[in-house]
Amino acid sequence: GFDIVYLFSPDMSSVYLSLNQGWTFFNDTYGRNAKNNISKVSRYWQSTLANRTDRMTTEPIDLTSSLHNKNNLVSGYELG
Repeated sequence: GFDIVYLFSPDMSSVYLSLNQGWTFFNDTYGRNAKNNISKVSRYWQSTLANRTDRMTTEPIDLTSSLHNKNNLVSGYELG
C-alpha cells in the first residue's frame, strides 16, 4: 500500500514528508528483485503525480549516508 510518512535520518538532521510504499510487501514478494521493483513503481508515480508547488521534490531521500551499517529496511524506505 501507500502511506504518507515522516522519515527521519538517523542523526535527526533531516526529516522527509513522503508518499511512500510498503517496503515489506516488495521485500517479501520480490526478494532479490525488491529494490529494482520498488524503484520502478516509485519512478512511475514520480512521473505521474505532478508537482503542485516548488516546495515538492522528487529528489532522493537520504537516510543512510550517516550510517556505518546500512539496513535493508531503511534502504527500502529510501527507494519507496
